[in-house]
Amino acid sequence: MEKVTFTRAELYDLVWESTFGFITKKYGITGFGIRKACEQMQIPLPDYSHWLSVRYDRPLRITELPENYTGEDTVEILKNKFEIITKIIPEPTPLMLLTKEIQNDPKAPILVPEKLVKPDILVLQTKQYWDKKSKNENYEQNNDILPIYVEKNNLDRALRFFDTLIKLLKHRGHSIKKGKYGYGTVALIDGIEISLYLREATRRVSSTRENYNYDYVPTGEFIIKVGDGYKHLECRDGKTFQIEDLISKIVAKMELDAKEENEWQEERRIRQIKQVKEEAIKKIFQERRQKELSNFKQLLSNAERLDKTAKLRYYIKTVEENALANNSLDEELGNWIVWAKDKVDWYDPLIRKEDDFLSDYDFKNLV
Repeated sequence: MEKVTFTRAELYDLVWESTFGFITKKYGITGFGIRKACEQMQIPLPDYSHWLSVRYDRPLRITELPENYTGEDTVEILKNKFEIITKIIPEPTPLMLLTKEIQNDPKAPILVPEKLVKPDILVLQTKQYWDKKSKNENYEQNNDILPIYVEKNNLDRALRFFDTLIKLLKHRGHSIKKGKYGYGTVALIDGIEISLYLREATRRVSSTRENYNYDYVPTGEFIIKVGDGYKHLECRDGKTFQIEDLISKIVAKMELDAKEENEWQEERRIRQIKQVKEEAIKKIFQERRQKELSNFKQLLSNAERLDKTAKLRYYIKTVEENALANNSLDEELGNWIVWAKDKVDWYDPLIRKEDDFLSDYDFKNLV
């Protein structure tokens, strides 16, 4: 049967760089065969958390290949006879494409030099600040410096890294400025502020000091944090690389985050405009509705008043005719009839005769 041969180093690199699903499809071998070969050659396998870190661009913790291995240097894995071997090429992500674009720019300053050359003003100010601080000279806390938290013997490396990062950002059309309230340093990318923070990793050791259980000592490994919140990116020195090798990827990630933030802000702006329009339409409708209701109430009130007016006129007429028929229409009753007709003319919504004692307000208080 057909076999696939790997060296120990090749198989180690393969299982840490590619998932079992990808390996089985590419080489036509089974996951069982891969595990068996790794067990035979004492090759550690990554767990699920490793692939989560790869997916979300988190710092990777890779288990080194044991050096005390004494077995064969190559291994053969049987191909699955039922497997149709096809070459699987993973689709590149936007981060991969933009990183490649930056790396392919011949003018992009992506290589960190061994010495500072024409440093950016912010890098120069930071260096001067550390020089005064180390000499115990009088110095004031200065916010116009880079957020660097490393041991003094690693300062030069941190400054060279930041200088290259700043120059690459400026080459890409971006700028560096103070953060909110004058604190920290941010990259301004298409109007979006993205914070930058560089520190040296530490490890916990047993303390020799009284009343202390542990101390934290610097390791010389650098960690660069880009951004805040759930979108932030942390890059850390690895076993085979340093953060200097990731400058293109760091800038690419910042640009993609800024683009995503701008798109989200534009969507929010459009939603707010739409909401304001909807609220304005709703307000106009409510005002029109209230006006319509008020007008209809007035209409109903006028109709009821007109109906009552007709009843009042009929009553006055009946009183007057009855008095004439009974020959009892005296001066007092005559004056009352005149008064009553005047009041009905005042109450009539079609006449609304002026009255010396009553006004429109009195209409509302009539039962």
